Amino acid sequence: MRHHVLVAAMVLLVVAACGGGDDPMTVTLTSGDCTYSGPESVAAGPVSIAVVNETGNLAVFDFHRINATHTYADLASHIDEEQASIDAGTDTVGPPPYTTIIDAVLFLPTDEDRSAAEADGLTVFLVGEEGSLDTTLTAGIYAVVCVAPDAGSIRIAGPFEATE
Repeated sequence: MRHHVLVAAMVLLVVAACGGGDDPMTVTLTSGDCTYSGPESVAAGPVSIAVVNETGNLAVFDFHRINATHTYADLASHIDEEQASIDAGTDTVGPPPYTTIIDAVLFLPTDEDRSAAEADGLTVFLVGEEGSLDTTLTAGIYAVVCVAPDAGSIRIAGPFEATE
């Protein structure tokens, strides 16, 4: 179950770098897509991420750091394979071993399961709420995997880089 919640944890993030005059980074999950707009590069360090779920359903946003030996294209290919598995009705394999999920945000349709999700370390909001997440980026390449389990959808947005 946790695997499905983590896979689902990838839906919509609005990322704003703290302290600088940088344009906000925005990842938006809609019923048909997950898109990114914003700078290609931000300073490593603390960021505040505003999170909005436009689907109106359960959604998860997984914030991935891609390990140095792999690329955004590798992760995008993995996500395409995951979507093909979902479409075929077969099991997914979950996050690849060459990424690190540094944070996750979950949108629940009701408050009923909030405690369990928070116990798993997820930042939780109710569908319709606007949320925020504070995290720290180290130098590297990042992507957001957006999952809408009710729609049978997994998408990717990015990439963007944190630099020293």
